[in-house]
Amino acid sequence: MEWIYKKTKITIEGDGEFHFRIKNSDYKRNSLEDAKSCIDKELSEYYTVDSRFVSVLLRKLDSREQDFVKNLIRELRRHDDNAYCELGITDGFEFNCRFDELVDENVNIF
Repeated sequence: MEWIYKKTKITIEGDGEFHFRIKNSDYKRNSLEDAKSCIDKELSEYYTVDSRFVSVLLRKLDSREQDFVKNLIRELRRHDDNAYCELGITDGFEFNCRFDELVDENVNIF
């Protein structure tokens, strides 16, 4: 069997262990949950969105594109820790920033 998790292929081999490769290094874990946890740890920098990341991203965009991204962030803010939102905001990327800071017009992180 095989799974794809965060663009990483995980296979179960004859030894019963879960094998995967990240950045030219081979890994094996005893369970799928352990494999996913290891992948989360190894790829955490890539899959973490913080204020600095958003600032760099916005500087690369024109004003129309910036407005679009800011509106997407405002929409994400409505779902963040919302008891009525069953899905959450993402399974792939971890947001380590405060949405209110990202969209507050008085705070100039952009």
